[in-house]
Amino acid sequence: MHNLFLIDCIAERSIRETEEGWSWKADLGVKHRVTADGVIHSRDISDMGCPFAAILGRESMHGTENRVTEIEAYLGSTNVSVISDAGHHVLLDQPDEVIQDIKRRLQEWQR
Repeated sequence: MHNLFLIDCIAERSIRETEEGWSWKADLGVKHRVTADGVIHSRDISDMGCPFAAILGRESMHGTENRVTEIEAYLGSTNVSVISDAGHHVLLDQPDEVIQDIKRRLQEWQR
């Protein structure tokens, strides 16, 4: 089930018209913190100073078995969740599963 409110929100706020057509808006600073293969520099992770997790969609390029293994090497396997039947925008594809994962993590982090 797709969340049409979120899809509309992304469409309204996350793309921009350019001379060449339409383009995604992006945080250009991210380019300097992420390696060519999409891995966040470990120094950025250690500087967070709070619990964190990655929720990946199995159908995303980040949800492949090899990619999940790489991400777990940076974050630790307990900090990575992979949601089935979801692509890159996991919240749009599987909102209920994402909410349940976040609730579970918050309970674990309170202990």
